[in-house]
Amino acid sequence: MKDRRADLAAQGEKHERDERARGPLAPRRTERSEMRPARDATARSLRLPSSPAPTNLTPLERRRAYRYGGEVAVDRDIVYGRNAVAEALRAGRRKARLLLLAEGTEDRKAAGDLATLAAAHNVEVEHVTRVEIDRRAPGVNHQGVVLEVGPYPYAKYEDLLEAMRDNPEALLLVLDSVQDPQNLGTLLRTAEAAGVTGVVIPEHRAVQVTPAVVNASAGAVEYLPVAVVTNLVRTVEQAKEAGAWVVAAEAVPEAVPPSEADLTGPLVIVIGSEGQGVSRLLRETCDLTVRIPLVGRVGSLNAATAGSILLYEVVRQRAEAAGMAGLIATLGDEADGDE
Repeated sequence: MKDRRADLAAQGEKHERDERARGPLAPRRTERSEMRPARDATARSLRLPSSPAPTNLTPLERRRAYRYGGEVAVDRDIVYGRNAVAEALRAGRRKARLLLLAEGTEDRKAAGDLATLAAAHNVEVEHVTRVEIDRRAPGVNHQGVVLEVGPYPYAKYEDLLEAMRDNPEALLLVLDSVQDPQNLGTLLRTAEAAGVTGVVIPEHRAVQVTPAVVNASAGAVEYLPVAVVTNLVRTVEQAKEAGAWVVAAEAVPEAVPPSEADLTGPLVIVIGSEGQGVSRLLRETCDLTVRIPLVGRVGSLNAATAGSILLYEVVRQRAEAAGMAGLIATLGDEADGDE
């Protein structure tokens, strides 16, 4: 055993002598990196700009800017789907940059109509492969159409309040933490069709106006003022101070059917989230709670369906009130003529 240890020690010493005879050891990996030439300070960086967020942005836009790096994040967005793209071009609220159409699309007439509409608004049109369209709008039914646009222009809640003060038939839709893009898009589409003055959504725990929401609304949101606020309770209180009547849709015992509520005059409709409904503090701030009657076996409706039904009950009541007012005015004119 001692002889074997002595042999191993001798071999180790011989190996060290041979290494020293061959010269210094090769540099370590870290040392090699230090030996590389210094990078040119003027070379173009591939990283996103890290400039501070632009001023005069909504809270959502500021978060995007800080997350993705300055103006790059807040300066670009996409709209996909034929209807959504067409409405975005017609509305003209966002700066449209480029319309991408998939080559070989089956509906050539629709693609041609979009190209004509884009040209009328001085928007460049490119025909690209469907692979490129898939890359720009991955995992969605884009129908072979993608429009590069600027960010969605959120409204200021103060402007919506002013509109309510000036309009005796103002109608504001407040959405409490709606998180499903399809539900939000459906509600926005119905709101625009029902003549809603504006929509209010919370900054946190709620979906914002994303490309998926624009598509679900079939582009209706491009015509609709949408404001983002930090406190819905305070928002509703300010609407009440401006003279609005606030009605929440919630299945609680004290709720009444919408047909039994007076939904004329300046009005705020509050719709809750898909799972939790209207939060307790917000519901307690409202003037009245309504519940849509259900006569089937289903125990509830989703936020988009309930909100759509309630909005068109408002439309029905106001149409009846306008018709009655017109009838009264007509009868008054006839009475004046008899005199």
